[in-house]
Amino acid sequence: MMSSRSGRAETRQSRKEDIKRVMHNVEKVRHWEKQWVTINDTTMKIFKWMPVSQLVKKSRDLNRRRLFDEDSRASLGMDEDSNMSNISTASDSLDGSQAPTPNQPSEKEGAKRMTSGSGEGAKYVGEMSDSGKRHGRGEYVWLNGDRYQGDFINGLKNGNGILYFSNGDKRVGVWKDDKLHGPATYYYSHGRIDEEMWEDDNKTSEKRRK
Repeated sequence: MMSSRSGRAETRQSRKEDIKRVMHNVEKVRHWEKQWVTINDTTMKIFKWMPVSQLVKKSRDLNRRRLFDEDSRASLGMDEDSNMSNISTASDSLDGSQAPTPNQPSEKEGAKRMTSGSGEGAKYVGEMSDSGKRHGRGEYVWLNGDRYQGDFINGLKNGNGILYFSNGDKRVGVWKDDKLHGPATYYYSHGRIDEEMWEDDNKTSEKRRK
């Protein structure tokens, strides 16, 4: 009688240990992945779902995170031994360099481009000749806000240009020796448009177009 009870107790204890081992293995295996597996005694491989240990998965995730951090630092130009990026270093290298201002002449197709002023407060920005006269493309601004954009020759308006008025109107025309000479179009700020003809700065005809 005692021996049978003892046998049953040993059987229950053995089953409990088996269950513990199974549960332990289940706890270790919670993730499945598709992997290439070699068939026993052959060189053939098959692609099948395989259980992966949580410890292996955590190790892989850690490696992936480490690789991501390294790639991020590389994409930002970061050095492992420095917290400064190449971009900030490049910008620092520009410190002390002075950007050119409009008052500094620059060469453009043989003509100097500079800014000049007059005693009356007018200002010119554009190309100039070696003798210092307005020559080429430029803009002349009067003290009252009117401005001319167009061609200059030897300091005078010569060629195509646009005269902008401070009230919002503008005139597109042709100048000769600083005078309107030829066809011109006057655009009013409220929308009206007039076709004009000029001769030596005198208007000879005018026709409303709009």
